[in-house]
Amino acid sequence: MTRRHFSLALAAAAGPATKSPLCGFSKHFQWLPLPEAAQLAAAIGYDGFDLTLRRNGHIEPARVTEDLPRAVKQCKAAGIDVPMVTTDIVDPQSPHAETVVKTLSQL
Repeated sequence: MTRRHFSLALAAAAGPATKSPLCGFSKHFQWLPLPEAAQLAAAIGYDGFDLTLRRNGHIEPARVTEDLPRAVKQCKAAGIDVPMVTTDIVDPQSPHAETVVKTLSQL
């Protein structure tokens, strides 16, 4: 069986395709404040944002409990969702790891 046939068989077994959201990486919009970045992303046609939640990102990890809920609201007001974030967490001892994960789970 070729990879192509395997992929087709796998897709057929999975059932009808569902539309996955098209998300922009907020790093590429870093030159704008988040509300304007979200508006531009929506205007371009993105469904969501992959927010940078790391040092020098749109959300600073030290301020995650204050800034992330506000950022999600700003994105939703612009018409896009926040289904994912990019962090600099590499292990449980990473600075702010527990707070970041707890805040994400609440949103």
